Amino acid sequence: MVVLVISMVVFVISMVVLVVTMVVLVITMIVLVVTMVVLVITMVVLVVTMVALVITMVVLVVTMVVLVITMVVLVITMVVLVVTMVVLVITMVVLVITMVVLVVTMVVLVITMVVLVITMVV
Repeated sequence: MVVLVISMVVFVISMVVLVVTMVVLVITMIVLVVTMVVLVITMVVLVVTMVALVITMVVLVVTMVVLVITMVVLVITMVVLVVTMVVLVITMVVLVITMVVLVVTMVVLVITMVVLVITMVV
């Protein structure tokens, strides 16, 4: 009878241990599933971050190319500006020379007119 009671107690303790073990196993499985979900989410975030990094690098390269093209255009514009200034200065010099020739021509014309008038009077 004592052996039967001891056996029953051991059986009940064994059942409780089994139930507790099953609960711990279920909790462990839930934690495992949650961990897997977190891992998948982390991988997705990592992939999205890598794609964003690649896109950022491409935008940076395009920006650098646009900057280089802009600098080249600026240099070409400066050269054109300098050439235009040189042409303007040459044009001004030619204009001054032309004005001097015009004044000399007018003086010669006036002298010629005076000589003509003197000649006519004489």
